[in-house]
Amino acid sequence: MSPTSDPFSLPRAASKARWLPVAARQEENRRLWVTALIVWVVLAASPSPSAAPLAPPGKKLIEYGWDVPTPAQMREELAAM
Repeated sequence: MSPTSDPFSLPRAASKARWLPVAARQEENRRLWVTALIVWVVLAASPSPSAAPLAPPGKKLIEYGWDVPTPAQMREELAAM
């Protein structure tokens, strides 16, 4: 099992890396750098939610005051208005 396939084995792999030959350490370092680069490219290329185009807003009620009569009051006082 390689250290990159199990994320919990990374500390063990780092401690074992001190005892590996130089060529093996260079290979482990290269694998970690390639993995980090791939993760960075995928995250950088993925669309963010803020990049999505927003739908045009529909009609909205800006303000409706307390002093506006209800429809029932309008019907009752229609003659007076």
